[in-house]
Formats: sequence, C-alpha cells, structure tokens
Amino acid sequence: MTTTTTITKPTNARLLILHCVLVLLRFVSAMFGTGYVHPDEHFQSIQPAFRDVFSSGGETDETQSTTTVKELTHIPWEFTAKMPVRSSIAHALMASVPYRIWLKISPTSRSTWWLFAAPRAMMTLYSLIVDFVAITIVKRISDKAQNTSSPVRYLPLLLATSWPMFVIHARPFSNGMEATIFAMVLIGMMDSTTTYRSNEKKTAKEGLKEDVVLVLRGALIAVGIFVRFTFAIFVAPLMVFESFRFLQTPKLMMEFLRRSSIVAVSFAVVASAIAKLDAKYYERTEEEFYFAPWHALVYNVKFAGKHHGEHFRLTHLMLNGFVLFGPAYALCVWKLIKETVLKKKNTKENGSETSQSLRPILYSSFASIAVLSISSHQEARFLLPAMLPVLTVASYELARLYENETPVAVKDKDTNKTSGGVRVKFSLFWLVWVTFNASVTIFYGFAHQARISSVVLDLPSFATDPDGVGSGNRGAKALVAFWRTYPPPNAFLGKDAMKSIAIKEHSQESAERFTHSMKVIDKNNKSKKEYDYYYVVAPETSIQSLKDAFGEEALLTMKKQYLGHFNVEELAREIIRQRGLPFSLDAYTLSVYEIEVLSSNDAQDR
Repeated sequence: MTTTTTITKPTNARLLILHCVLVLLRFVSAMFGTGYVHPDEHFQSIQPAFRDVFSSGGETDETQSTTTVKELTHIPWEFTAKMPVRSSIAHALMASVPYRIWLKISPTSRSTWWLFAAPRAMMTLYSLIVDFVAITIVKRISDKAQNTSSPVRYLPLLLATSWPMFVIHARPFSNGMEATIFAMVLIGMMDSTTTYRSNEKKTAKEGLKEDVVLVLRGALIAVGIFVRFTFAIFVAPLMVFESFRFLQTPKLMMEFLRRSSIVAVSFAVVASAIAKLDAKYYERTEEEFYFAPWHALVYNVKFAGKHHGEHFRLTHLMLNGFVLFGPAYALCVWKLIKETVLKKKNTKENGSETSQSLRPILYSSFASIAVLSISSHQEARFLLPAMLPVLTVASYELARLYENETPVAVKDKDTNKTSGGVRVKFSLFWLVWVTFNASVTIFYGFAHQARISSVVLDLPSFATDPDGVGSGNRGAKALVAFWRTYPPPNAFLGKDAMKSIAIKEHSQESAERFTHSMKVIDKNNKSKKEYDYYYVVAPETSIQSLKDAFGEEALLTMKKQYLGHFNVEELAREIIRQRGLPFSLDAYTLSVYEIEVLSSNDAQDR
C-alpha cells in the first residue's frame, strides 16, 4: 500500500522551530561541552593559532612576552617537522580568525575562557552552512520530483540531530572544516552529475552566474585539499560522474572542456596562492611554493599506520560508517544493495527520477569510503565529509519507509475506539536514531576525557598561590604534570600565565617512572630554582598508586577536583583491579594534587 503524503504549512513551521531549537542546542553543546574527543581538536588548531596570533607582536608590547608565547606554546610535530604536513590555512580558518575578531572586540580582556570558546563558536557557525546546503538539497530534489512533499524531506532533521553536528562540527577539527567545504562543492555539482541540458538558451546573466559558480568550485576544491588532502578522495568520484554526463555528444564534450578549464584555472590560482603563503609561514626561504597536502599524502602512505596505530583495512566500510552515522548508514547500505545486488527486483524504484538523481551521491560516497578503507590508519571522523551524502540517501529511504508502511491503528483504553495509526518501523527508526545520537553526544561532548580544559583554564587562579593567600607569590613558577590523561592544551593558560606555569605530559609513564621523573626534576630544580611548586593532574583513582610509588619521599595534597571525567583506560584498570564496574565517584573524577618532594630529613621525620 502506498500513501501520498503532503507536508502542510503548520507542519513546515513546526519543523522549522524544531530545527532552530536543535541549532541552539548545538551552540550550547559547543560552548559548554567539557568532553575531549581527540588531541587534534586542540593541537592542530588552537595551539598553532594561539602561537600565530599572540607571538606576532601585534597584541603585546612586551618583547619578552611574545618570545615566551612563541617558544612555550606546545606545537605538534605536524607543524614542526622538517617537511610539515599541515597547511596553515586550516587552523587559520578555525581558530586564528575568531581569535583576531575577539581581540578587535575586546582587546583588553584578561579572561582565557574565550580562547576555548571562540574557535568552537566559529566552527558552529561554519556548520550552519551544512544545514543550509541540506535544506537546498531538499528543495532541489523536490522541484525535480514535482512533489508537494520532497522525497528527501527528512534530511535537515537527520542532519540536525546527528551527533557529529553536536560534537565534531562544533569543534576545531579539520574534518569539520573539510566537510563544510565539501558540502558547498556538493551542492554546486548535484545538477551536473545527473543531467545537463546544453540545448537550453541562457541569458548572459545566467551564463555569467554559471561561470562564477565554476570559479568558486575550483577555489573551494583547492582550499579543501589544503585543509585535508583526503578532500580529493571525496570530490574525485563526483567529478567522474559529471564527466560521464558530458562525454556523450561532441557538443557536450566541448562544454565539458570549457567548464573544466574554468575550474582548473581557478584551482591552480588558489592552490598556488595558499602554497606561497605556506612557504612563507614555514619560512621555506629556498622554496617559493610549499605543497603541504603532498607531504601529508606521502607521510600517510609510508608511516600513518606505524606511528598512529594499524587498523583492519575495511574498518571504515564495516564499522566506522555505523559509528559515525548510526542507523542512517544501514539505510544507505540497504539502498546500495537494492541498486546492485537486488537491481532486477527493484527496477521500478531504481528507474524513478529521484532514485537516479541520488545514484551519483550514493556511489560516490561509498567509493570514497572504500578508498579511505585502503589506509592502514582509520578513524571514524575521517568519514565526516560523507555525512551529507549518506544522510541524503538515508532520508530518501526513510521517506519510502513511511509511505509504504501501513499504519497500525491505536486503541484508546478509555473509549475503546481506534483512531489514527502508528507506523511502527518508521517510529522505531527515529527512536533508535535519537537514542544513538543523544548517547554519543553526551559521551564525547560531555564525558570522554572531560574537564581537562577546565583544569587548564583554572590553573592561573591557584597554581602560583596554592595556599590561597590571595595575591599569590609574585614571581613564583609552577610545574603541572598531567598523568594518565589526554595531553593538555597549554594555550588555555593565556599568554600571561604561560610565563609562570609550565605544563608537561606524562600520560604513558608508569607510577614508578613518573615518580622518578619528578625526583629528577626536583633534584635539578634545587640548583636552577626554576619552579616553586609542583602539581599532578590525574584521575582520582590513580593517585593512590602515586602515593605508594613516592612512599615517604613526597607529600601529595589535594587542591581541586573535577567531577565528570570519563577515562576509558583508567576505568578499564579499575574494573580489572576491583573485578567489577566501579560505582565510586572517584572513578569519574579528575584531581589536582600539589606534590611536595621531601628532603631526606623531612622524610625521616614522617
């Protein structure tokens, strides 16, 4: 049974309100989410941007201060290697731009919270571009299908409720930037990958508009590749489908050459400009252009698996698609099966105009995922640009499920009358979808390795004043060691506190190795007088092992605790130690302890 469904104006209004509420929740999640997804969200964006903005000399008059910022900001190897593998364009768009805007708005602000919030606000604003593209896709497919109700009408809602929009897109990950740029390229290529009518007469204005779009496409592809070299893997299949549409007649072939020339020239100009800027940024005095994407590709082919972990070669196809897109990926896989394995049984559906228009998106997304699955190192967020195509296809399948499913009548218990009906499978999908995305959003957005940024933001308020005197010890310096946590971004200290607080990471060390490191530091400090205070930041459940390792040689005093820190590795250790799931709040608490290394006489007195 097939039911024709129309979307009324009140329904559209309700969906618009719901979408606005979800976008507002996205901003709230971005600004107040304390979870820490991956070190890349800080170290490939905020750290280099902080160094660039605050060591340029434009924001401070103190030469010593700018030198300190440049030398002490923790910069990852991707930017400091002999052949850097990251372009400066990515972190500039994600963090440098919002930092400079904020400095124009509030040049005298001493708060460091905005160092954390500004890049997230910028990325959340960028994510609205993806929402706009999704709404545009719905309208275009609806116009083609000439239906009152669009065949992909659920796309904006699926997108707005997906966990990557609340977490990855709202944080300064280059994957989010890559996905945003890809969305803009995708909407520009959708029509030409399905049909192109060369016989239609265009006005001069329409022709100019088309050429401008092609120029923008070339520019966006160049920027996208410099943001992440994998961008080319997502765009290439779409370009192949577009070429198939044009290489049918001599006239279309000539038009294809004209269009391709515009895109190529635009790409070359923008790519050369970025490469020239990167050569200057990395001070490559002997090179006029520096193509970071090429070096990133070479590095990933040779060393990615060895340095970052080996994964099963089909992890993207078989696992990460479900991790990132949940049940929507299952719908997309089902559509692919119907298009290929069950092609003969679905000739009517596959022959529809909507199904044909979605075919390039479907095949392109799976082709990209398959190519990325060849890599030895595979993380789910690497598939983020495929989210819009996957959800578009999933929306089509969801709409068909709604239209083809027979509603089950609902009986009123009081009146014993039946009314309306419930589409069980359709409702079940939304239940699973919302539960899945809400759970992952809470885990990665608010729990996973959470509160590390909170600790760093708070350190300037007490690290050089552990006894709470108030004004602190002028000129005092503190060493803060993070143990068994993700690496802390020291940019959140701010340029002033960075001079007095040194942050070190000891995440991989055993308790014995950590205590040995601290003793060596203290021994050297007795002559150099470099630090006045030592601290350790670690999961509360790991502190006892440090006390045992130090024995009588050090005194650990708790200074602050942060509830809501979910550390998978530490939790696993506790499960093994307790032979069960720990229910104590200590298992989910991040603690700051002052370490006082005792002299031999003090140790004997104890």
